[in-house]
Amino acid sequence: MMKRVLTFILFIFVIILVGCDQTPSEYNRKYTRKEKNLIEYQLEVEGAKELILEELNEKYNVGDKVIIKMSIIDNADVHLYVNDEFVCSQTVIEEEGSPSYWELSFIMPDQDSKIELKTSGEFEETQKIIYYDREVAAIWYRILFNYDDNESMMERHKDFIEASGLNKFDYSNIFYFNTSPYISIVLKPEQETIEVSEFIYKLKQKYSSIISIERKVEYFSSKIYMHNPKYYGFENQEPIPFVMNYVGYLPKGIYTKVEDIENAIKEIQDNDGWKYVYNKEQILDRITTIYNEEYFEKHILVITDTIVTGSGSNRQTLEYIYLKDNTLYIFVKMYYASIGTCDMQYKTFGLTLDRSLFEDVDNLEQILLWNEK
Repeated sequence: MMKRVLTFILFIFVIILVGCDQTPSEYNRKYTRKEKNLIEYQLEVEGAKELILEELNEKYNVGDKVIIKMSIIDNADVHLYVNDEFVCSQTVIEEEGSPSYWELSFIMPDQDSKIELKTSGEFEETQKIIYYDREVAAIWYRILFNYDDNESMMERHKDFIEASGLNKFDYSNIFYFNTSPYISIVLKPEQETIEVSEFIYKLKQKYSSIISIERKVEYFSSKIYMHNPKYYGFENQEPIPFVMNYVGYLPKGIYTKVEDIENAIKEIQDNDGWKYVYNKEQILDRITTIYNEEYFEKHILVITDTIVTGSGSNRQTLEYIYLKDNTLYIFVKMYYASIGTCDMQYKTFGLTLDRSLFEDVDNLEQILLWNEK
């Protein structure tokens, strides 16, 4: 009798242990050994990378527990998102009785994945770089079938789309090819409803020919960031108003009088590359027409450093200008395209500022804040 009671207690204890580790999220589920050894998937990391103490791998097996160790931030929290779904916040890990670092973890799902580490609290006001949420361009569902490489797949794909009902809901596009075992479904963000997502994932349960279904989010930008004005002490200061103006070929500088423009034109003409410029006269005429004596009575002109990036598809917006210690702090928001043209991009800002805002225009300096450093 005692043996039966002990066996029953042990059975209940095992159930409790197993049950404690289960949550509804796929990022905390357990995988079988067979599932774990099936394939490796890419892992992309965004946000607060500078706080990660141990570098993560680029790839993990499905079912692997990914552990992220992070530096502790005073008066703030870190939240882990996997493929845009919240998973957990930080846990404090102690060593020798004192807090040592933060830890977050998740189970690697059966798809290429992106994790985001989002901070909240006072840290947002003191971090140097602000990273912004990216606009979703499209969502891709990629269905892999176990078709034989030697057989024609085009008709099988067509038959599957019709039989499964994939052709009946709203989507942007469906791609499939005769030599590929994949069907790719492309949705706009507003087309990906809960019903559509559940319908696609349930296909794997219904059709034994499906090996896997992967979801991938495509963004217009791979990265969006800007230097944080609060980091530089401008939390209680109003930015300076500005107007974009013509740059031409004017070099970097702060122009306060016509003589500055005339000296810059001489510098332009002495440059070896000037002889290759097609419309020289029109450029010089426009410069001297805009930036004349009347202009400098009320304004000054700021020509910034040139921002250089690796694609013409990237873009920049000038967000704020602040003044401190007779120095202009110029904040630029940077947008890096997910898929861009293979050409160099050069961006210079020409800015008209109100002259009355400055006590010492002759010694005014500028700092262009755009680089991710």
